[in-house]
Amino acid sequence: MRKAMLFATLLLAVVVLSGCRIQVVEITELDDGGARIAETGDRILIRLAGNPTTGYTWIRTAPEDLCGTPLDTIEEGTCTAPDQCGLVGTGGDFLFEYRASSPGVVDLAFVYQRPWEDEPIKTFVVTVWVR
Repeated sequence: MRKAMLFATLLLAVVVLSGCRIQVVEITELDDGGARIAETGDRILIRLAGNPTTGYTWIRTAPEDLCGTPLDTIEEGTCTAPDQCGLVGTGGDFLFEYRASSPGVVDLAFVYQRPWEDEPIKTFVVTVWVR
């Protein structure tokens, strides 16, 4: 009984302490063409500057589906405009948030374009390595 209690206490400590390790890995346009490392359980936050009032938006183009990759989608394409949300001409950040769910590597690609146009005016690519 005493061993079981000690084991349960140790297991609880490991779970609690491992939960404290989870971090947010923030990725910005400065990481374009590069790679970032995350640990399983981390949140991946990609922040790309844009201005939705012009019709342009950031869109993830690759991989087409995140199924089978080390990332789970939390939220994609939310736009924030600090202090001036919704005002015409106001820029902001497009946010793409994922959870690193398993070890592996994934290349993420994004384009900044108007949905009705064929060519993007900006592209962004980053490799995420999950350990």
